[in-house]
Amino acid sequence: MPEFELLLKEIRKETSDVKSFIFEKPENFSFVAGQFITIFLDVEDPRGSYRQFSVASSPSESDVMITTMMRGSAFKQKLAEMQDKAIKARGPFGRFVLQENSEHVMVAGGIGITPFRSMIKHATDTESSAKIKLIYSNKTPEDIVFMEDLDLLEKMNEGLEVIHTITRPEGHFWKGVTGRVDENMIEQHIEDMENPVFYVCGPPAMVDAMQVVLKEMSVAEERIKMERFGGY
Repeated sequence: MPEFELLLKEIRKETSDVKSFIFEKPENFSFVAGQFITIFLDVEDPRGSYRQFSVASSPSESDVMITTMMRGSAFKQKLAEMQDKAIKARGPFGRFVLQENSEHVMVAGGIGITPFRSMIKHATDTESSAKIKLIYSNKTPEDIVFMEDLDLLEKMNEGLEVIHTITRPEGHFWKGVTGRVDENMIEQHIEDMENPVFYVCGPPAMVDAMQVVLKEMSVAEERIKMERFGGY
């Protein structure tokens, strides 16, 4: 896979611990919504000098955006200091992309929203007729990444429905859905279990749990697509 350079234009704060890094799109760089790239930095970090990031922007957008949790690692600190500098990258990689189907159900946990933001934005920009239902789980309302983007996309795309659920609503003003995504929640919001392709992305424990739930609900294995985010 060829290497290329990304010029970091802007860093945008999404939540208290999540930031988006927006790069100029290199000439001849193309990807499919949902894929990821590898970024390399000259840095000493116990986990190494490269990380993999889903591309959160859509192929239809003019920039390349990655969005990540900032956990204080040497790599993330170095990335945050790279504005107006070129960063070495490689890709795209991955098969976690929209399948040829008329219905899609996406289940995201936390920062696992990033590939879905790309898929939904691209489907909206290309005026896809597919129906998309997103169930997005976070601990608190303040942890919701891309809240404004998702609200706007839902207004623009008649086939899109976004369902936010909060697992720790105590002490927060929240009138929406609460609790972890489980069989009961899926039954409440998904009428048709036979036709959609199901996509799950987030922490490994969450993804593994959802795989079990969907199989117990008789969703065929070939209609379950998963992406585990092992480290932030």
